[in-house]
Amino acid sequence: MSIVDNQRPLNFDKSPESDGEIRKRREIEEFIKEYTEQNLPLDVLVKLSLTPYGLVNDHLRKILWPQLAGVDVNDLEQAPSLEELQYHPEYNQLPEDLPFEELLKTSSKLFQKYSLTEIEKDVEDLIFQEKKQRQAEEKMIMKRRRNNSRPATANRLHSISQWLPNIFTSKSVILTTAVSIVVGVCAYYYKNQYLAAGIS
Repeated sequence: MSIVDNQRPLNFDKSPESDGEIRKRREIEEFIKEYTEQNLPLDVLVKLSLTPYGLVNDHLRKILWPQLAGVDVNDLEQAPSLEELQYHPEYNQLPEDLPFEELLKTSSKLFQKYSLTEIEKDVEDLIFQEKKQRQAEEKMIMKRRRNNSRPATANRLHSISQWLPNIFTSKSVILTTAVSIVVGVCAYYYKNQYLAAGIS
């Protein structure tokens, strides 16, 4: 099931705020008044969005999300029309309703659990292992070529004994390559998530 399948249908009716939401909204409004001439500090924005009730309502999200993403709303080009957007190649790639605050919480937890330096080290280790594996395979290929130049009367058992280790070698290369790709994609995804959120 995807994220969209688990969500309630959109409802644009105004519902009364709970006491917690009212307190959180007032706290955010005080911060906004305090920083009228400049953006709120990133650590304050992250804290506000990660604590219960998030950024509370759409009005506050409209003000704070651009700051959280590091976008200067005064220096934006005119937005394209819906018709222009529909012709963009990535128009249908994302669900219409992304839970931004939930994604931010999850990415923060993952960043605390797996630092970028740890991921980079793992990727470097995998690249080193893959390079070492390729060198071993090249040696096996060269050895096989030398052995193939032997007379055709070679023992059948000898050819099976050479073929058997190559099965395991190719599987290990596939596994190493697959793990390397997954780690690389994760590193790229999380790095872009943090850059997009303005977290360095």
